[in-house]
Amino acid sequence: MSELGSGVTGETLAGIVGIVLGVLGSLSVYPGVVLPVAAIVYGAGLILGAGANVRVNELIVGHREEEATARFAIRQAVLATTGLQVFIGLAAVTLGIIALASAYPITLSLVAMLIVAGAFVLSDTAIAGRLLSVLRR
Repeated sequence: MSELGSGVTGETLAGIVGIVLGVLGSLSVYPGVVLPVAAIVYGAGLILGAGANVRVNELIVGHREEEATARFAIRQAVLATTGLQVFIGLAAVTLGIIALASAYPITLSLVAMLIVAGAFVLSDTAIAGRLLSVLRR
């Protein structure tokens, strides 16, 4: 259960720091530095939150009355989603670091934000679908 708490806390902290950095970037406070740092923070939040996704799935799947094959398929899908989430987090961190040393920091930061947003949509949709299927029963 500690993995769930640390993942949610890491995502929450990354979100708060990212919002502060986004506001600073909007106010033209060194946007070429602030936005790449926000990309790094969001990528790290994705990596930290990946374990929480697996734990939430274990809590949901453990209470379902399905065949072992269906539970195995669900677990494999969640592990694949989690692996993709970690990969996208690493990509965002990498893009943020490259943006800090690049001549095009804003472009690279925006690409990092797009892939992070896609990962959040993918991850949150998967969790919401599993939670809704449990609540229907």
